[in-house]
Amino acid sequence: MTSFPLFLATLCVGVPLMVVGQAVPEIDGNSLTSRIVRLVKGIDGNQNGVIEPCEVEDDLFSHYDTDRDGCVSLGEWRPPLTKLGFTQDTADVMFSGAKNISGPTTCTGVPTFGSTEDQVSASLMLSALVEAIVGMCEQDMDRYRTNSDCRQIPLTCQFSRIACYNYACADFVFNKAAARVGVFPYLAAATPRWSKWAPFTDAFTKFVHFHDRDGNGEISSWEFLQVAQSEDLNEDKCLDQTEFLAAFVRAQCGGYGLTEETAVATFRMLRGNGTVGGPSCDGLPFSMFEKLTLKTSDFIDNNLMTLINMCEADRQLYTENRDCSHLLVTCTTSRYSHSRACRYYVDMVTQGLFSFDY
Repeated sequence: MTSFPLFLATLCVGVPLMVVGQAVPEIDGNSLTSRIVRLVKGIDGNQNGVIEPCEVEDDLFSHYDTDRDGCVSLGEWRPPLTKLGFTQDTADVMFSGAKNISGPTTCTGVPTFGSTEDQVSASLMLSALVEAIVGMCEQDMDRYRTNSDCRQIPLTCQFSRIACYNYACADFVFNKAAARVGVFPYLAAATPRWSKWAPFTDAFTKFVHFHDRDGNGEISSWEFLQVAQSEDLNEDKCLDQTEFLAAFVRAQCGGYGLTEETAVATFRMLRGNGTVGGPSCDGLPFSMFEKLTLKTSDFIDNNLMTLINMCEADRQLYTENRDCSHLLVTCTTSRYSHSRACRYYVDMVTQGLFSFDY
């Protein structure tokens, strides 16, 4: 079975790679999704979700290095990938990525042996493949029309078995496809499966329960770290806004089903207007959760107040944003009606100082 080498997987992350990964899903057919999955499954011989350096070498030697000289040329690289169904442009982009990160070598192509000592999760490799193809498409956006791999990216990124644990797909959906729909209307196909919202009270309850996992009324540092690890799609121990959006919006992937605006407001609240993070983490570093313990009631109040402040800062959201439009109902008829944040909100509405919508 033809498969894709490890090298490209490191292209996206630039840091030592994690060793625990999701098993690659079973996919039928010959879509872009199926081709990407087959590449990764072919190299992950024991199907444990972790790609070992020796597996990479075996794959390169068996499927790419046809003249057995220890160096895979572009001429050797293209045929296995184009035979599998990838376009030549895609094969060339993969070759460039693999060649560029293989380090100093006398090989003018991709070295067959000794190019890496790192292990990588299969999910990161899947993400790296998607990122490489999206990068190629973005360099010449007409390829979204003319290149068959680019045309299939929206479907690949709405297919939850890949997209749910794929940073590149999250980045495509939230940061690229939405901005391109006006030019390429069919890119909207990437959006619906990522935007199905549950009723706000249900979504917020899922959000709370996902943090207070044992239901003991307190969220421990261990529980915060478990949440962070589950949301860290690129496995760099730093949650950025794209990962936060993915966790908040994608109900069909096990996320909360809250709105994008709520996700961004919560991310900014936690980041403290840039006071959290630093040069190595443009977001929320795992270190901020290592000693954090919070009563669940305080967690509820903090997050409801963030939502209240967001809605009040732009009252148009009471009619345009699902979370804001359901806020009064949540604060008067749900289990959260006795929270300090809800009591404050209802009191301000009663006084005519805050707005609301039904």
